[in-house]
Amino acid sequence: MIGATEIEALRIAKELNKLSNTEVGHMRLSNRFGGYDFLSMPLNKQLIPEDFPDSATVETARSRTEVIIGLVRREKPMLRQLLDYHGSARGHFVTTGTPEQIADLIVDWFDDGLPKGST
Repeated sequence: MIGATEIEALRIAKELNKLSNTEVGHMRLSNRFGGYDFLSMPLNKQLIPEDFPDSATVETARSRTEVIIGLVRREKPMLRQLLDYHGSARGHFVTTGTPEQIADLIVDWFDDGLPKGST
C-alpha cells in the first residue's frame, strides 16, 4: 500500500483489511494449518505463536505457516486483524510506505534477492 506518508499508507492498509470477510479469513487460516479450528478463539484475542499448531506438523504449505507465525511473533495482532489480512486475496509479501520507501524496497529486493524484514 502506497501513501503520501507512512501514516496514510497504514490507514489505507487498515481500511482495505476491514473490507475483508471474517468467515473467509477463518477458512483460509484454517486451511493453512491443516484444518485447525480457530473458531473457538475470540476475535479480540491478541495472538501469540503458541496459539497455532507447530508448523513442523502441518503437511500443507509449511513455509506459509512459518510466515504467519513470524508475523504473529513480530506484530502481535488480534485474531480479527489476522483474519482480515487472510480474508483478502494477496500475494506472499505485502508492504506499506511512501513512494520513496517502496522504491528503496524494490531496489533492495533487486540487489539482495529479498526485501529486508521479509521471511
